[in-house]
Amino acid sequence: MIALASVLEDSLLQRINEIAGVTVRFDVDAKTLTTIGVGGRIRTLFVVETLVALQALLRTFASAGSGLSVLGGGSNSLFPDGDYLLPIVRLGGEFKEFRKSSATELEIGAAMGLMRLARLTAREGLSGLEFAGGIPATIGGAIAMNAGAHGGEIGDRVSSVRCLTADGEMIRLTPMDLRFGYRHSQLPVGAIIVGCTMRLAASERDRAEKELAENLDYRKRTQPLSLPSFGSTFRNPSEDSHLPSAGQLIEDVGLKGCSRGGASISTLHGNWVVNPSRTATCQDVISLMSTVKKKVLDRFQ
Repeated sequence: MIALASVLEDSLLQRINEIAGVTVRFDVDAKTLTTIGVGGRIRTLFVVETLVALQALLRTFASAGSGLSVLGGGSNSLFPDGDYLLPIVRLGGEFKEFRKSSATELEIGAAMGLMRLARLTAREGLSGLEFAGGIPATIGGAIAMNAGAHGGEIGDRVSSVRCLTADGEMIRLTPMDLRFGYRHSQLPVGAIIVGCTMRLAASERDRAEKELAENLDYRKRTQPLSLPSFGSTFRNPSEDSHLPSAGQLIEDVGLKGCSRGGASISTLHGNWVVNPSRTATCQDVISLMSTVKKKVLDRFQ
């Protein structure tokens, strides 16, 4: 990618401003776009409302020999304390929509919130997303990392995923293409998820809403949902390792409540790095995570 100063030349910026459905914002506070509330300025942010606009934007940057990064809900994102120079895209508008294509099949935009979709589908008497109660993610981000909890993963529900390549070409990927694993998918490098098809199961509204509410209540009781955080910070060890969860490992080495600057390990759950005073820096978070990794490695290998 080309640094911002050379990317946004006047001629290129003029071409971007002519794309209907693209809003350009400069010097955006990264704290406002991430759930942990950390970071300096994002020098250039493009808010894109339509698929046609996103294709035009990608092709414009590709013609300049550059590319873009996409930011979803910001729940697994850590920006540097200084300026972030590479252009960022956020999806809005039509990417936040969904529709039923059959009684149990949905077409969903990548910017729709996973928790919102879980509530709406449960209300419709559709089962399959109850695990998502309390997971802060957009659909695109959830697919990219195969978000899951309570024994369920979004990769189990997805039939196909629509993406744009770095030069704006539409491709459709199957779960076999993506090879979903634990908090992982093999999304092609540079591809931006724009939507998906998801198949759920018919259920009773009361049962689906009850299970969703129970999962959310469990998370509220066991995780610091009210504090700025990533959600869970570290992946759990593989089942083959016979080790306890990441949170238990961190607790076992005595790091619950440990702080570096404004960043802390939650006293409620060991796998949550939180920013309770909203003063944490990127360096605070990295320092704390490094301490965790070293101590767990030293004791448990």
